Amino acid sequence: SPFATIQAGINASSDGDTVLVAAGTYEENIGFNDKNIVVGSLTLTTGDTSYISQTIIDGNNMSHVVELVGEYDRNTILDGFTLKKGYSTRGGGISIDVGDPTLRNLVITNNTAYGMSEDEGGGGIYCTSGCDAFIENVKIMNNSANRDGGGIKIWDSTKPTLKNVTINDNTAINGKGGGIYCKNGNMSLMNVTITDNSATNGGGIYCQGTQPADTTHTNVIITGNTASENGGGVYQISTNTNFVNAVIANNSASGYGGAIYSSNSNPTITNSILWNNTATNEGV
Repeated sequence: SPFATIQAGINASSDGDTVLVAAGTYEENIGFNDKNIVVGSLTLTTGDTSYISQTIIDGNNMSHVVELVGEYDRNTILDGFTLKKGYSTRGGGISIDVGDPTLRNLVITNNTAYGMSEDEGGGGIYCTSGCDAFIENVKIMNNSANRDGGGIKIWDSTKPTLKNVTINDNTAINGKGGGIYCKNGNMSLMNVTITDNSATNGGGIYCQGTQPADTTHTNVIITGNTASENGGGVYQISTNTNFVNAVIANNSASGYGGAIYSSNSNPTITNSILWNNTATNEGV
């Protein structure tokens, strides 16, 4: 007989198991309980991505929708869900601490991180403590953080990889990084679209490191993002960011740097387009 909840299936599983979830809406908040397992919708077995919208985990504004705390490896997989209505100080949709899980074929939407401390935030996803997650074929949209990282917050020696990801309409209400906030970490972006996000600084991306960190973004589109202060598209400080085959267009800042605001940094921009960005003060 099938389990009544996803969490019951996880509780009964062991390392290496797969918890296969039928289409439907599940009002719960799940954790992987230090198990290297696969939790997936029927997208996992059929390849049919329509199951993503049909298989919903609704956090009911109680906590993170999904929590992954522990030494997970790439074989720990979450695949084929819509995650919504998470509500937490950090990582409303997904909170990852330490491990390196794979997040695949997800829609992460309408989640909230309400914390206001420096180590809180990340409306859609929060990564911390050396997390090197692999995030692929994911949409992160309409999430909010009271502090930093409306879409994603990358914090404390983390090195996630984002591939084929869309980040749009997220808001860092009182903070930085409407789409992505990255501090004291590193990230790799490949085929990522960051649109219509907003923050005080770094409407699309905010990136900062106490030591220079080489960050490469390849085939990235950053458009329509806004900053009420500086860096409509990108804000970077003390980090070396390399843009390759990027389009940074139609972003705006009320202060400096409609496209990119850079301080104590040496960005490299190769084979890219910067167009129609605006700033009230100076900078493109």
